[in-house]
Amino acid sequence: MRIALVDDSEIERGILLSLITDYGCEKQILFESDCFDSGDAFLSSFSSDKYDIVFMDIFMNGMSGVETASKMRQIDSHVILIFLTASADYMPDAFRVHAFHYILKPYQKDAIFACLNDASLHLPASETFISFSVNAIEVRIFASQIVCIVADSHYTWITDRNGQKYHPCAAFGTFSKQLLSDRHFLLVSRGVLCNMDDIKCFSSGSCLLSNGQTLPVTLRNAKRIEQTWRDYCFSKTRDQTLEI
Repeated sequence: MRIALVDDSEIERGILLSLITDYGCEKQILFESDCFDSGDAFLSSFSSDKYDIVFMDIFMNGMSGVETASKMRQIDSHVILIFLTASADYMPDAFRVHAFHYILKPYQKDAIFACLNDASLHLPASETFISFSVNAIEVRIFASQIVCIVADSHYTWITDRNGQKYHPCAAFGTFSKQLLSDRHFLLVSRGVLCNMDDIKCFSSGSCLLSNGQTLPVTLRNAKRIEQTWRDYCFSKTRDQTLEI
């Protein structure tokens, strides 16, 4: 999700960005954010469809938030606009530029989270991603880029489409619970989860992946697992045909 924060107070920008980051971690939503200290700075880089949500302070030095928003609306009439203010007295002016919501300062976590929940309902679904730490560095991978994840005791092997393999100290269930809610993933055996877009075929109790990996399949469920994959492939082909 792409957001812009426009506020001439660096401290206020930092507080809001921290709360938005907390929301993203809790909801497993990856945010890309840009911060601006004035309306002029924001407008100089703004273009249609660049952001999903714009947080705009009403009272700023130089161009006000309402004036900035009015100019923004001439470029993009659809971006979700959320005003930031210490007083609700100027809300009639704010809503003339089609503000989605406003948030009062000082910021309250519950108010920020509720506002983002409401805004999320008006946006396309965000792609699922997983996050983990390797050598004290946080790694984030979109579900669509994951080929497979395989349990390894208290660790998990994660392979992406770039051929990169990660081995974080995190239980398999940490990732499988999240990814199994994504229709693209299939549990082929205990501790082995595959992206069905990367499965080439099933043969002799094994699952062959597009990257050349061969992974075991639970024998007693082999027929059902292969059928699930074939049904997925048929559904995917049908959907692509309907889009043409």
